[in-house]
Amino acid sequence: MAAIINIPQRLQIVNGTTAIDAGIRMLPLLLFPSFVTAITGMILTKWRVPPLYMLVTGASLQAVGVGLFSSLDSTASPRIPPEQYGYQVIMGCGFGCTLSTVLMMVPLVVREEDMGAFIMLLIFSVVCVC
Repeated sequence: MAAIINIPQRLQIVNGTTAIDAGIRMLPLLLFPSFVTAITGMILTKWRVPPLYMLVTGASLQAVGVGLFSSLDSTASPRIPPEQYGYQVIMGCGFGCTLSTVLMMVPLVVREEDMGAFIMLLIFSVVCVC
């Protein structure tokens, strides 16, 4: 969540882009998680890969992507480094991998008779955060 807020702010403040241009430059980070979520879901269900492996893979991709993105030079203000788009793709792949894995692990953690209450609690917490 911090990346989704901080990257557009960085693009606007450091690189001097408009809000719309900063949003367009966020598309690599926002589009790739949906594809990776679908692929991860298929891997977990069809190949029966343990969810822990996918969580570790996703967390590693997130850490690498965030680390690489934070290493970008901010002294060349008007120039936007093209590498940032690749780093955003790496971060997005990590987001998608962990998101689908966590959602598919819910039945492993919550009993079936408590599932309705858990879903209502989850929806309530998301609404309160937003």
